[in-house]
Amino acid sequence: MSGFVFEKHSQYCVLCFTPQLEAMTQHEVESATAVVPELVRDAQTQAVLVDLSRLQKIPVGLLPSLVLAWKAMDAADRRFVVFATQSSIREELKQTGLSGLWTVVDSADASIKALKASDDAGDVIDPATHLDKANQALSNSPDSPIRMQSQKRFNSVQFLPTGMTMDWHEVEAATSDVVRRLRESEHLSVMVDLSQMPMINSGLIASLVRIWKVMKERDGQFSLVSPNENVTDVLKTAGLWKLWSVVENREEAVYELGVSKAAIVERHERRFLLLVAVLCAVIAALALIPTYLQQSLVMGINAQLTALLFASAAVATGFIAVMRDSGIYRVIACIAVVIGILVVSSLAFESSPVSFSRGAHKTNSTGKSK
Repeated sequence: MSGFVFEKHSQYCVLCFTPQLEAMTQHEVESATAVVPELVRDAQTQAVLVDLSRLQKIPVGLLPSLVLAWKAMDAADRRFVVFATQSSIREELKQTGLSGLWTVVDSADASIKALKASDDAGDVIDPATHLDKANQALSNSPDSPIRMQSQKRFNSVQFLPTGMTMDWHEVEAATSDVVRRLRESEHLSVMVDLSQMPMINSGLIASLVRIWKVMKERDGQFSLVSPNENVTDVLKTAGLWKLWSVVENREEAVYELGVSKAAIVERHERRFLLLVAVLCAVIAALALIPTYLQQSLVMGINAQLTALLFASAAVATGFIAVMRDSGIYRVIACIAVVIGILVVSSLAFESSPVSFSRGAHKTNSTGKSK
């Protein structure tokens, strides 16, 4: 069923129309949606949710199929809800007079209120949940050149060789669906898998760029799996190699995203080292206070030795954190190292109880006095 996904539930059904219809001619739309009234009739439900949220306009030839589907329902207690986010679509339904016969809404929450149906378990329907399942089924259909799956900590997008032979509009429609789902996803990391691609054309490269831009807009992570040399050479020629993290297998890609078990453990280790470095630097700095408050010589020496001990630990752990971390965490580690070095350098201060210069001065004075 090209152009839409149909889902039947116990007391309602869902018709999710895709951007593929917008690239079809009127005759193709009518042929693709001719089965819609029959599906609604066979479902024998009193509630239908029509999802037009992914369309920018109503394809010519779609409305007759929707009208026939509406008429196929029992007029006594039918609920025909149309979910459309585009104001132009809602305005068109208003001009045709269909908005007076159907319930037209602009959000998933409004669909819940308008539908007022129950599933097998008696729970209130969440149309957004069922539509997302329908969209996932569409993206993972055998005909789609791009498949997307939501993993535990990241999203996985796989390009298939069929995209090389498909029409540009079909690839564009599949890409738009993936882009929309990435924007709605709670995950901020995506792994794009090109391992099955023997070659890649400009249309698929444009799809990769669109996916990358979406993750960049969300401040997310983007990792690309490209074991084939021909594909990698094309990416290098296009100048995309330097922009993306390109690896040869999925395990490396997941590690680069920082969502693998090894990456998570390593990140925790880096955070622990940074915490130790900062705490040691702070303690070392505070330990110097008694030294310069004219306390007793013994207290001053003990404070100085304590400061030197923690300062050495701050420099050691901070240096490791600087080498292994990045971004703001590296900056914090650098600050901890600088504080540690400043504390260690306090040995050269004349006022320090264990100052090297002071000790040398006393020796010289004693030698002269003798």
